[in-house]
Amino acid sequence: MRAPYLQPLELNNPSKPRQWRLLEDYALGGFVAPQGFIFDGASVPKVVWNVVSPTGILFLPAIFHDFAYRHGLLLSDPDRAEVEVSRRFADELLRDLALELHGDAWRARMRIRTAYRSVRMFGGLSWQGV
Repeated sequence: MRAPYLQPLELNNPSKPRQWRLLEDYALGGFVAPQGFIFDGASVPKVVWNVVSPTGILFLPAIFHDFAYRHGLLLSDPDRAEVEVSRRFADELLRDLALELHGDAWRARMRIRTAYRSVRMFGGLSWQGV
């Protein structure tokens, strides 16, 4: 699996300290994120960055999680059909993609499951889907 080509964006907004733009379509787990999509990695509180980094094991799955949270849908791969998704589905996709990519080590599995429980508890504040 190849990571996408990304462009880090300038830090113009202090409330969004890190952002990247996809420089190409990126497919993973049966979905595609379109070229030009801007995301901020995993939204992890700074106090736990030593446990779960926003640019670590959740970084690539966060592309699709952010897209789903922002639009309430995902684009299927390869036909780019719009698939309406629930918040629960988006959260489970974040978990499942992270486990698929990094779930070999027990420590990674523990961090991913902890992140999943956290996003289930607190992610509703950011859900913008339908």
